[in-house]
Amino acid sequence: MIRGQQVCLFLLGLALVWADDCDVEAEPTSLLQAVKGSAGSAGSAAPYFKGTAKETKEHHMDVLKGPTGLFPYNVMTCQGEQTVSTKSMTSAKYDEVVNKVLELYNKLDSTCVATNCPRAEWSGCVLRIAGHDFMDYNPQTHTGGANGCIDLTDPDNGGLAECLYTGAEFGISIADAYEFFCTEVSLADFIVIAGQAIIEKTRQNVLDINPKAPSITLKDIFKWGRDTATTCPESHGSLPNPEESCGDVEKVFVKNMGLTWRRATALMGVHTLGRCRIENSGYDGWWSNVWNSQLFNNNYYIAIAAKGWVTQLAVNGNPKKNQWVLGDYEKNREAKRGHQMMLNTDLCLAFSNDNKGKVDLNAKTAVDYGCRCAWMGPLEAKDAWIRYNKGKFCGTKDIPDDFPRWTRQREICCDMHDPYGRHTDCGKPERPRGRAWGDVKSFMSSEAAWLQVFKEAWIISTSNGFEGKLKNLQ
Repeated sequence: MIRGQQVCLFLLGLALVWADDCDVEAEPTSLLQAVKGSAGSAGSAAPYFKGTAKETKEHHMDVLKGPTGLFPYNVMTCQGEQTVSTKSMTSAKYDEVVNKVLELYNKLDSTCVATNCPRAEWSGCVLRIAGHDFMDYNPQTHTGGANGCIDLTDPDNGGLAECLYTGAEFGISIADAYEFFCTEVSLADFIVIAGQAIIEKTRQNVLDINPKAPSITLKDIFKWGRDTATTCPESHGSLPNPEESCGDVEKVFVKNMGLTWRRATALMGVHTLGRCRIENSGYDGWWSNVWNSQLFNNNYYIAIAAKGWVTQLAVNGNPKKNQWVLGDYEKNREAKRGHQMMLNTDLCLAFSNDNKGKVDLNAKTAVDYGCRCAWMGPLEAKDAWIRYNKGKFCGTKDIPDDFPRWTRQREICCDMHDPYGRHTDCGKPERPRGRAWGDVKSFMSSEAAWLQVFKEAWIISTSNGFEGKLKNLQ
């Protein structure tokens, strides 16, 4: 016995929790809360396990995961019984949730340099939680969708635990906001609202720079009533694999989620935020330059088509991870603007391995088709890169007038000398044949067009599986 102190030992799953007093008012309502310690005021409990951020995350993963996976419902801290269903939601309550999420965003360091841009990375992470949640929808079984459930042990969800509940990377997570609403708002509804809050905030960042830019409002389309799935082992492995290129975009976005190619392409625009890290996904880089990676704008489409991309095989020595990196003049500025990359599932929207558009762009097989650089001719969508990219194409305002051979232009975009591009070009630069080239061209030319179609895609994506069950704000 410890003098002057009673000690209780609770056994919950694999977690041992010490409490200062046996007379505990409420038992922990999640396994994570048990790991963190006895219930106290919201956010006051320190982690029971002491170690580095990485060690703490790994410990929580080992302790909390069940035989079928590790799911968000069981890692959220709640000072009461966590609800699986939202019973009602007013406009004011929606605003409260948004404000709590944005309080966290505003706590993040506003530093944004080549290797470190916390607000961009955290925003991208929160949006990927929402996206990975609804991308597992199965139309045959009507399971999955925006049900607040992903399998955190799935490698495809690497890095999401940090902004979901551990706060290991930046010291905050959306769990810090959810604990204020966990007894009345389902985690499924909360994650959708959190995603919308980040979209509107990062779009406001654009408006702060250019007040005349089109805005986006998502509160007007929000409906509540999503039940949280406490487990979802079937979601494991359900996300698109970048190595499978547009074949997996079609399988997940078009066939499973019911989006048109235009809407799927619009939804992919969320990649304008955040980055890939080797330790999370095996891929490495920002989808755009670091500054644009904190803005919800159409720069994702500008980056796809107004830059030159060359293959990078076996990223970090892993033959199962292949991506595209800058080949144009802008690569010389990456020390200041950040290392940039694209995945097969991004570039295949605009480009193909072959001239006829019958073979999806794929970094691993590109060389078999003489495809070493994905780029478009500067005459394509000229108004777009002049308007949205400060008149720069492939990293420079020097646009040689050497059509149709484009010998000099190819050297600028690809750093390769090949007068006719027979051993360089991925398809024909003057006529890209990717699965959704027309939509990429449309969205890089008009942010208003992109935002409108994105909104349509967001409604469908966050409603799949809940048809007839969702209700308007009160």
